[in-house]
Formats: sequence, C-alpha cells, structure tokens
Amino acid sequence: MSYGLALAAKSIVMTFPAVIVLLNVYPLRRLGGGVDGWAWKRVRVVTLEVTPFLLLSVLATVPTYAAQMAASTLGTYPWPTRPIVVA
Repeated sequence: MSYGLALAAKSIVMTFPAVIVLLNVYPLRRLGGGVDGWAWKRVRVVTLEVTPFLLLSVLATVPTYAAQMAASTLGTYPWPTRPIVVA
C-alpha cells in the first residue's frame, strides 16, 4: 500500500523495482557470485519479490501516459522516446 501511495505522489518511485534487483545483485549478493554462479532458485525468489512492485509501476505508467497525451506534452517527442519521457 505504501508503494502505491508513493507512486501516486512521485513518479521517480517507478524505478524502485530496478533498485531492488540491483541491491540483490550487489551489495547483498543474494543471487550468488557472478552471472555464471547464480543460484537460479534464488533468482526465482527475487523475481517473485519484485513482481508486485513491477506490476504497480507498469499500472502507474498508463494513466501518466494518458494524462500527458491529453495535455499534448508528448506531441513534440518522437514515438520511441515517449515511454522514457513518461517514466
């Protein structure tokens, strides 16, 4: 619930799932050594932990994109860069 409220307040919170994954890789090293030494069972656990946050981030992107299209602030940007601007 707190993450949902944070998404409503600030769009920068959408990057939180990426931060969680980066923290699990380094410095927490929950996935094991390098990519070759990853324990795939742990990767699955971390993926399941991050999935709800990722889904909420994607759901928060949709109304943000729609609002910016309605205000026509995205009209000046080419199509491939629009999702980057919204996030």
